Amino acid sequence: MSSNEPKKAMKIISEKKNFKAEIELRKDQEIIDNDYNEKISKLVRFINENNFSRIEKLRIIYEYLVNNCEIEWDYIKYMDSDNKNTGHIAYNYKGLKNSYGITGIVHVGSKYAPILIGKGVCTGFSVAFKDIADKVNLKVDTVTGRHFGFGHTWIAVYMPEPENAYKFIDVYQGIADKGNGLSSDLAFLMRESDLSKKGYSEYNNDLNVLKARSFKIIDSTPSKKI
Repeated sequence: MSSNEPKKAMKIISEKKNFKAEIELRKDQEIIDNDYNEKISKLVRFINENNFSRIEKLRIIYEYLVNNCEIEWDYIKYMDSDNKNTGHIAYNYKGLKNSYGITGIVHVGSKYAPILIGKGVCTGFSVAFKDIADKVNLKVDTVTGRHFGFGHTWIAVYMPEPENAYKFIDVYQGIADKGNGLSSDLAFLMRESDLSKKGYSEYNNDLNVLKARSFKIIDSTPSKKI
């Protein structure tokens, strides 16, 4: 046996393990996707089967998220002195694991976290809102900017005649307002002229707000049914 044979054998074993791990990751992602679609299908059907106005559809999605989700405050622990979130959180969904480690990963900033875990942050709430809106033929955009100096994501929706202007929806702020005993309506269909008064700045439309990031994994089970 040549000196390279053991190395070749180890490489083959490693490749087989990686392939098996990749298959298991895909299977777990299918579980996550299926559970997510099942969770929102009832809401999507309800909206599509009724003759709701555009504003009514927006409100139904908004209230669904505001009333069924919580802010994941733990992410603040990983903020550095420049208000940058340097340690992103993910959940181990349903405890899915294989021999290589945790596989059922739901990132706190993904559309899955608000729906499957009942928790999230501004990015997750916004992309979940947009995904549901897309499924009921509502055109909305995600917006990134700052809110009281912190990086933030929310929703922009163009309102046609007679307004001909963008209005803004912030699920994260709606949840925070509700938790503080205020009306969640304060963050629903905000006028652009009011944004600066409410702490919003440096914003622009950005349909690709989710980027590859490092994150910390915490054990979690769905905190409430949605």
